[in-house]
Amino acid sequence: GTPRGLLFMARRRQSSYWSYRLLLWTTVCIVGLLFYLDNSPVILEPTPETSGGEPVARSNHPDVLVVLDYRAIRASGDTFRHQDWSAAWIGLFEQELGPVAVTTPSELSEDKLEQSRVVVLTASVSDRVPDAMRERLRQYALDGGVLVMERPEGKLREAFAANGEAGHQRGRKITFARGLEAPYRKQLLKMPLQTDYIGSTSPREEAQTLMAIDGAPAIYALSVGRGTVVTLDFDLGEQLVSI
Repeated sequence: GTPRGLLFMARRRQSSYWSYRLLLWTTVCIVGLLFYLDNSPVILEPTPETSGGEPVARSNHPDVLVVLDYRAIRASGDTFRHQDWSAAWIGLFEQELGPVAVTTPSELSEDKLEQSRVVVLTASVSDRVPDAMRERLRQYALDGGVLVMERPEGKLREAFAANGEAGHQRGRKITFARGLEAPYRKQLLKMPLQTDYIGSTSPREEAQTLMAIDGAPAIYALSVGRGTVVTLDFDLGEQLVSI
């Protein structure tokens, strides 16, 4: 009835619309990770108890380790499109999977790798990975870990990702999504994009494409030893923040 009531209903519908879009996008972005993690579930030990029956608190290390370079983030462009939104990974995983650990390239250690089932190299670090770190990450995947790379460059791309020969592109639409059922797949393919991606002239050999943008592989997984390397060749943070 009243104009105030109509305004309230309109705002409520708009809020529900964007909440649905955000849920849909985050679901797709981690579908590849969940697919592989489902094959190696976490086995939790029973919580120790005292003789009186009271549970004893103990600290658990998060399964996901996010690697950020805060200096690169602070030094990124001053416009929305050129800012580094790598920190959006933290909110994404904490919302969908639970607590995560965060570290910087200089603080990444063997102990932290051993404690993590998933290591995420955000865009803030994946184009400046030293040789020693790259070898440790390769061994981490060979030993059964899941390594996630966002828009890798240089030798990291040569080792695990598609060729990237088409260069940086502005995404127009999602053209493929593996494993999504109706109605989510249809809605995803219609979702507007506000993100750049790295185009490749061909998929990575032996990698499974999970999502494509404009026909180019955008999320794909490569088996490495007993582990998996998942590449996101688009700016996940920009898309999450923009919607």
